Amino acid sequence: MQWIGSLNMRISRLRLWECHGKLFEAVRKEQVQPEESVSCVTENFQAFMTELSHEKMDIEESLQETVELLFERAVQRQHSAAVFAELCQRLSTVEVQSLSDWSASVSFRSLLVKHCQAEYRKNFDREDISQKRGSCLEPVRDVRVIDRLREDRNNARPSCRSLNTIRFIGELFISKVLAEKAMHSCIRRLLQNGDGPSLESLCELLQLIQQDLEVVMSREVMDSFYNLLEFIAEEGKRAPRLSLLLKDTVDTRKRAGSTPH
Repeated sequence: MQWIGSLNMRISRLRLWECHGKLFEAVRKEQVQPEESVSCVTENFQAFMTELSHEKMDIEESLQETVELLFERAVQRQHSAAVFAELCQRLSTVEVQSLSDWSASVSFRSLLVKHCQAEYRKNFDREDISQKRGSCLEPVRDVRVIDRLREDRNNARPSCRSLNTIRFIGELFISKVLAEKAMHSCIRRLLQNGDGPSLESLCELLQLIQQDLEVVMSREVMDSFYNLLEFIAEEGKRAPRLSLLLKDTVDTRKRAGSTPH
């Protein structure tokens, strides 16, 4: 009977790659440009999403591959992140049998959340990076050189992948795939990191999700985040570019009327 299981897996893989081909073609045709909004996505793409959400993906491996594919394409095509987030929302309830526990099931949403956590740690977890940087600084005895290296780190810019990753995470929150708790954790981690790439990525995230976040997060918590950003901006220890970005992020919230003047 083992050959039956192998055959089923091959059939599932063929079905999966057929879906992948449809996905590539649909996204290629319907990629959202910077000046366009998500509302420009056509009925054909909406029909495709409905079709894919009903596609039978009956093994965890297939579902995991789909998660990884969608995440990679969303990160590579930043202007289509909202479209991919909507597609993930449509697929979020799809469930298959777990490979590790045959009595349990695993959902597309749970696999996507785990993948987002792994990608977030890869881009923004500073513990391993700090240890590597510390080992690089050990041979350096000149305090001025060490201070300059730290200043460069605090004012550095994030990679394109880091920014695109944080954008897609924000779009997943707007699409209600990721919860407020996940955003709270992301924001706190980026603030704790406190370096240039983390702060710029945080500004990108807040500019995107601020209005949606105000609805689900308490005023006190939101105020604490923005007050800290304002303090860092006015502290005068960052590059002018980063200070202006931080100030603009704070001012955007004030202009939206979310804080008293």
